[in-house]
Amino acid sequence: MVKSPRLSSGPARLLGRAVQDHRAGRLADAERGYREVLAQDPEHPDALHFLGVLAGMTGDPARSVTLIERSLRFKPTAEAHYHLGVSQAALGRATDAIASFEAAIGMNAQHALAHHHLGGALSQLGRREEAVAAYRTTIELRPDMAEAYSNLGLISTWHEDDPAARRLLALAARAGSLPAASRIHLNYALGKYHEDTGDFASAFAHWRKGAELKRRTLTYDADANDRAIAQIAASFPRGAWTSSRTHGEPSDLPVFVLGMPRSGTSLVEQILASHPQVHGAGEIGHLRAALDGLQIRPELLQPRLLESGAFARDLRRRGGDYVAGLRALDSEAARITDKLPNNFKLVGAIQLALPNSAIIFCRRDLRDVCLSCYQTLFMHGHAWSYDLAELGRFALAFARLMEHWRNILPGRILELDYETLVADPAAQARRLIAHCGLKWDDRCLHHHESNRAVQTASLGQVRRPIYRSSVGRWRRYERDLAPLLEMLGEGACQ
Repeated sequence: MVKSPRLSSGPARLLGRAVQDHRAGRLADAERGYREVLAQDPEHPDALHFLGVLAGMTGDPARSVTLIERSLRFKPTAEAHYHLGVSQAALGRATDAIASFEAAIGMNAQHALAHHHLGGALSQLGRREEAVAAYRTTIELRPDMAEAYSNLGLISTWHEDDPAARRLLALAARAGSLPAASRIHLNYALGKYHEDTGDFASAFAHWRKGAELKRRTLTYDADANDRAIAQIAASFPRGAWTSSRTHGEPSDLPVFVLGMPRSGTSLVEQILASHPQVHGAGEIGHLRAALDGLQIRPELLQPRLLESGAFARDLRRRGGDYVAGLRALDSEAARITDKLPNNFKLVGAIQLALPNSAIIFCRRDLRDVCLSCYQTLFMHGHAWSYDLAELGRFALAFARLMEHWRNILPGRILELDYETLVADPAAQARRLIAHCGLKWDDRCLHHHESNRAVQTASLGQVRRPIYRSSVGRWRRYERDLAPLLEMLGEGACQ
């Protein structure tokens, strides 16, 4: 029996309709169409490829990788290699992503998006010079790709005679013709350019414009955030539960690195992860998943309920699930770090479910923290960071909750001031390692030489030796920060 050609009229029509649905944003219809094609031809490379792209778009990069790898066995294309790299990068597999992007470029040297994402993957691994070259190639191929300029600025310093800078300014001259998303990236890139070249007034004006554009795309309710923070504090009053370590999951594997974004959390994790017995997991969502649905009320925080019964069993199970998820990341590490920013809301739950974990609170002058947040175009979340008054209000709510944890859990959390860390990194690094119960290792003082992948907005800074120039930067922009400073008031130095 002769098999019908893969591109017979039936699959071709189904594929064409599915692609149209995909482009129009009708993702459920597109997925159904791709599956109908695969039902007729399980090896149809385009259906496998496009279904993999859709899986990546809808938050399942692991499935995306599986599907696209299957498609490449039948039809290797530059686009398939590129999309494979995107999903590998989303899984934190930067080395694999680099190979995929390079394969795409090998088949199509003009593939600007492959060059751009190659720059991102190289940046994560600290291969700065190669990343800069990749971003510059992107700009040469696509001078209108504003995101390439903003990403280049994250890992390099602008100079007025830079050809890429001239292209950036030329793009700024026709900013009105760009889509809104591109104008956002453009303004953040221009802010960094003007700061690097010494025009601080223009720098802040562009950050403000970019933040205003970004804020219009987001939904955020400052009142709701204040209520949520107050409710968390009310759910965890003082009591014997704060000093007990006998309930929950007994493992001391987890190390939680907490703090406002841009407060030094990435630097602290990088120092810790430079220790041979520590695995730096970065910003992972395992804790939120393990605690999902957990209901905590003050009346449950009694010793007898924490030691035995349904609530005690639930805490042990959830803590155990979290530790198992960490252990799947590294089977041998003595400690594994988790630095997801929103974990600051879960300190009480951490004490209940993981009482022997280490908690490190990275503190920094809120004026510097908030300025740095305002200057940063975050990949995801942080909707509170694009309006100065909302930013200050969130920072104060954060500080109130951290003060609550400090008061009810005395001695439980290691507090590390950013200003002290950069002034005396050796002493503070030793405090960190000792807090985690590990023997000192000199590699922790050479954290910038580590080749571990870093995916946060601080990926450029953690590749440099510790520097002090970020302390007190807010004073450079004091006049522009008036709404923020007014909101922070006396809480600015917390």
